[in-house]
Amino acid sequence: MEKERVKLLFEKYIRKTLTAEEALEFESYIDDPSLEALLRQSVEDTWDNFSESEQADRPALESITKTLEDDVFYRIAELDKKKVKPLSFYWRYAAAVLVLVSALGLLVFKLVTGESKDDFAVNKVITIAPGTNRASLYLADGKEIVLSEKMEGIEVENGLIRYENGATIVGDAKPQELLIAIPRGGKYKLQLADGTKVWLNASSSLRYPSVFSGAERIVEIKGEAYFEVHHDPKHPFLVKSGTQMVRVLGTSFNINTYREDVAITTLVNGKIALHTSKGIEKILLPGEQATNNTNGLSLNKVNVQDYIAWKDDLIVLNNQDLQDVLKQLERWYDVEFVEIDLIPVRKTLSGEIPRNTNLSTILQALEEQANISFEIKGRRIMVRN
Repeated sequence: MEKERVKLLFEKYIRKTLTAEEALEFESYIDDPSLEALLRQSVEDTWDNFSESEQADRPALESITKTLEDDVFYRIAELDKKKVKPLSFYWRYAAAVLVLVSALGLLVFKLVTGESKDDFAVNKVITIAPGTNRASLYLADGKEIVLSEKMEGIEVENGLIRYENGATIVGDAKPQELLIAIPRGGKYKLQLADGTKVWLNASSSLRYPSVFSGAERIVEIKGEAYFEVHHDPKHPFLVKSGTQMVRVLGTSFNINTYREDVAITTLVNGKIALHTSKGIEKILLPGEQATNNTNGLSLNKVNVQDYIAWKDDLIVLNNQDLQDVLKQLERWYDVEFVEIDLIPVRKTLSGEIPRNTNLSTILQALEEQANISFEIKGRRIMVRN
C-alpha cells in the first residue's frame, strides 16, 4: 500500500498535478531514510511506466531527482503562503535527493525571527566548493611538506611518517617536534606515535612529537580537534590549548579554541581533568561540556554528537547565532563575509548542513529565511540587509 502511494505521488509530481498537501506527504517519504529503497524503486517503476514519447518530453530521470525535493518544498511553500506563519518556524531545503543521487542532504533551519523573501540575490551560477583534505606538515628544521589532498590522513610510527596507505612521507626516524597545520577550507586526520587518533578541522594546527618520551604525552592544539586517546594509564595524555590544559588517560573529546578568549571542551566518553590558567580545575564526565572564557569556567550537559559531527562532514546547529554560522562557513569554504555586523541580532539557526554542499546552495537557503542577501565577489561575500 505504501509503495503504491509513493508511486502515485511521484507520478502526480511529474505530471505537475501534485497538490500542496500531497507535496507535504511526498516530502515526508523523501525525508525518511528508512524508506530509501522503497522510494528509489517506486520512482524507477513509475518512470518506466511512462511511454517513450512522454519520457522524451521530460528531462532525464537523474535530472529530475536532483531537483525533486527542492521542487516539492516550493509546492509546500505555496500552501504555507495561504496560512498565517508563526514567529518561529522550520524550513527545509535540499541540494539533492538523498535516496536517489549522491546526496548533499537537507538543510533544516529554525529562525527565531525573520521574514521570507521571494528573490535570491546570490548568483546561482557561481560555484564555491566546500573544503577538502588539505594540510601542511612542518618538520623540526622548518621544512614544509604539503600533504596530498588525495589522502585523508597520516600516521606516525617509530618516528617514521606515512600516509594511511603506507606511502612514506618522512623516512628519518630521529625524534623531532612536528607541526601539522590545516588551512581554511581544509581538514586532515592524524594518528600519533602512541596510537591516539586526531581529527583536525579547518584553520587549525597541532604541535606534537614524532615519538613520545617521558612520563607524559603532551600535544598543543589551536583551532578545533577531536581526539580519541589511546589508553595508557602510566603515561597521561595532556592537551594544551590557549589558557587551559586537559589531562586524560584514555577517552574521546573535542576541543574548540577558534576564539582566543574562549575554549570549549566536550567530553564524549571517559573522564578528563581540565585545568585553567587561573587555577580552576574541573572533572568532566561523558556528555558534559566546559566553556572556559574571561568569565570563568562553566559546565553544561549537551548532546555531544552535535559538537563532533564536523569530523563526519556535518555542521549541526543548535539555536546558533547567524553570525557564528557565517564564521564557520568562512573557515570551511575559505571565504570572507563582509559587513556581518549588518545582520540583525537574535537571529538563530537550528538544523544540519552537510559540509559537502556547494556554498551558493546554503546562501540561497539563508537568503530565503533570514531576510538578508549576499553578493559574491570572488571569495569575498557582501552581506546585504
